[in-house]
Amino acid sequence: MIGITFTTRGHEEGSNRVRESSANLPGRVHLSMTACRGTRLIGLGLSHDFMAVQLEFSPDQARAIAAELLACADALNIAKAGAAHAPVVRSATGRA
Repeated sequence: MIGITFTTRGHEEGSNRVRESSANLPGRVHLSMTACRGTRLIGLGLSHDFMAVQLEFSPDQARAIAAELLACADALNIAKAGAAHAPVVRSATGRA
């Protein structure tokens, strides 16, 4: 498994961006995340060659998405181990 290294920058008080992280993924894909003070949104960007996608999420939406990503990673680990796993229904808050 290939680890992903993020480069993270904090920004000075008063600037529009609070935090910015980016990483280069396999296949020449660039991933970036930004916390924007002005809009109070988290930006998620993905670019590859001439394609670019930018999504924005509220803090609660970002937390719910992060929780679901972790749940999917856990499910793959369980499936790899060969254990049976019953589906879990999660609410929008990420709680089972």
